[in-house]
Amino acid sequence: MLEPARHPDILIITAQMEPPVRELVERLGGRERVAVFCSGAASVWGERRGALAKAAYYVLDPLMTMFRLARVVWRYRLVICYYHRNGYWLGVLKRLFGGRQGLRLAWVGFAPNPKRPGLRGRVKEFVTRQALLGCDLVICNTRPLLEAVAARYDGIRGRLAFVRWGGGTGKPPPENLRDGGYVFCGGRTNRDFDTVLEAVTSLGVRTVLVVGETTRFRREVPDFVTVHRNIPAGRFQSLIEEAGIVVIALQRPDISSGQVVLMQAMRCAKPTVVSATAGIEDYVADGVDVLLFEPHSAADLTARLRLLLEDAELRRAMGAAAGATYDTRFNSAAFARDLSAVLADRRLVGPIAGSAEGPVAGPADGPGETPRVSSPLR
Repeated sequence: MLEPARHPDILIITAQMEPPVRELVERLGGRERVAVFCSGAASVWGERRGALAKAAYYVLDPLMTMFRLARVVWRYRLVICYYHRNGYWLGVLKRLFGGRQGLRLAWVGFAPNPKRPGLRGRVKEFVTRQALLGCDLVICNTRPLLEAVAARYDGIRGRLAFVRWGGGTGKPPPENLRDGGYVFCGGRTNRDFDTVLEAVTSLGVRTVLVVGETTRFRREVPDFVTVHRNIPAGRFQSLIEEAGIVVIALQRPDISSGQVVLMQAMRCAKPTVVSATAGIEDYVADGVDVLLFEPHSAADLTARLRLLLEDAELRRAMGAAAGATYDTRFNSAAFARDLSAVLADRRLVGPIAGSAEGPVAGPADGPGETPRVSSPLR
């Protein structure tokens, strides 16, 4: 006699079906039945960056997800909120009603914005703390961020854990990778383009900057610096693939940013120069797979760039080391491996095989099949 199909144990809620989600399903699915709800919200980091797109992504999408899932989440033993604002309503809902339901909740990728002043800021801080208290596990992607969150929101330190983020899958075709002889710097959040512009101007080195639509510079842009605004993601990636050196310059140390471009650069085995902001040591080693420079110091950035520009062998060696770091620690499979190990350590899931750090198989080595999952709305 056939047994009835067992209902999934775990629900993963995400805005986009990214490679780390597929990897996590693959790892957890060996022991547990996993369902995934993907709202399919268009990322504001792609070509859609207007006010309406931001409102749809940050406000409308979480509200619609809440209306669809609020009565469904109680069917699951564990709900994982993956990198979106769904963690707010999930945490508050569990805080209010979850004690008698037995639901466990993990919020992956929590990184709050700086505090707002006034009543609006106090209300947001209160709601955020209640949401965090409703979680059994909150994942932060740098250790300094974890400490800042623990100090900012009373009573949640024991719920926090650090897992190094990694979102890359596979590697670009070798024929796409070349040294085009220019310095690349791009991104939107928390970028310090003025320091980069001052450094490359003093060196006279050909440079490509990719900035937001509203970005303005404090000095005149020389002819050897090309500025692009809001280009498609594919074009952004190709500019990294053809760069000689990649620079990631950040403004503020209290805003989590820069990891995506850093991953893209290391995935392409590019020599990279990065602001020495708090938490960067969780991802890279100065003088091994990147060069770090003092934040806001054009003189220090100039010195690091000159070092690379004048030494082709150093560029090759640092790029190779960056590629090795990506292979072992900074890709989607490694992220899913480390995240599943923390879930098991907190007893939110059973023991996971193959959780030791080291080279990872699967999408890091090439494309694979998408894991088969069930829908939470069936």
